[in-house]
Amino acid sequence: MSQRLGKFLLIPVVIAIPASVWAASADHIDKLLRTRQCPECDLLEASLAEADLTGANVQGSDLRRANLQRTRLEEAKMAGARLEGARMMGIRLIKADLRDAKLAGANLLSANLLEAKLADANFFRANLRFGNLERTISERAIFRDANLQETNFERSLLNEANFEGANLFLSNLQQTSLVSAQFKGANLTRATLENANLSGASLWRANLSGANLQGANLFHADLRGSKIDSDTNLEPKWLLVWRIANQRTAGQNLTKADFSGANFEKVNLEGLNMEQSNFNQGFLFITNLRRSNLRQATFVKANLRYADLQSANLFGADMEGARLLDANLKDADLRLANLRESFL
Repeated sequence: MSQRLGKFLLIPVVIAIPASVWAASADHIDKLLRTRQCPECDLLEASLAEADLTGANVQGSDLRRANLQRTRLEEAKMAGARLEGARMMGIRLIKADLRDAKLAGANLLSANLLEAKLADANFFRANLRFGNLERTISERAIFRDANLQETNFERSLLNEANFEGANLFLSNLQQTSLVSAQFKGANLTRATLENANLSGASLWRANLSGANLQGANLFHADLRGSKIDSDTNLEPKWLLVWRIANQRTAGQNLTKADFSGANFEKVNLEGLNMEQSNFNQGFLFITNLRRSNLRQATFVKANLRYADLQSANLFGADMEGARLLDANLKDADLRLANLRESFL
């Protein structure tokens, strides 16, 4: 009931506080600590530091900004969990299921995620420095702008992962599968990529100074705009491909060169002498090959779509199975060229 005080009318006001401003549910925390079973729970800003939650089920739970420092969550089920901004320094997530988990901005300094399932997980701007992600299954995971300095990814499955803008200084990517991974603008200075599979990966504008790519598979990898130095370990074939893709090559003699599987998308190769060179299975989309000497060169199953071959010398070239859709072959010398099963 309202009351009158002097000439003012005092009216009691009930303020509705949104549930979202409250921290974690005490009942949910108690349930998690007692039973280790708390899927779809409200654990927002929960304090679980140093707890032993081995085998816990927190799939789909809200753990945003929770304190999980040095927590044991080995073999835990955390698929789809919300962990944005969580404090997880030194956490043990060995063999944990973090598929599709949201970890943007999370601090996982020195975290151990050995053999964890990280497919489709989002680590945007997360801190994984000194982390152990060896043998993880991280296909399509997002590590964009993340701090991955000295992080260990050895023998992990990282196909189609996004490392755009990430800092991978001194990181270990040895023997990893990085098929079609994105490293645009990433810092890979002194990173170890020995025997890594980078087939179809984009290294556009990546910093590869001092990186070790010995034995790496760079089939169709985009090396345009990438930076290397005298300490970068690239096999001679891929070093030549890098030079062709990034440096002016006018007047060079490139006869009998091995460019098989190389990515020369939109690269200017006009007027070069590449007689008897091997472009088999190469990616030459929108490549400029005007007036180039390609006599007896091989383009078996190469992608030459939209390539400009005007006035090129293709005498005796082997173009079996090549994709020549929309290519410009005006005035090209195709005498004795093999065009069997090519796409024209």
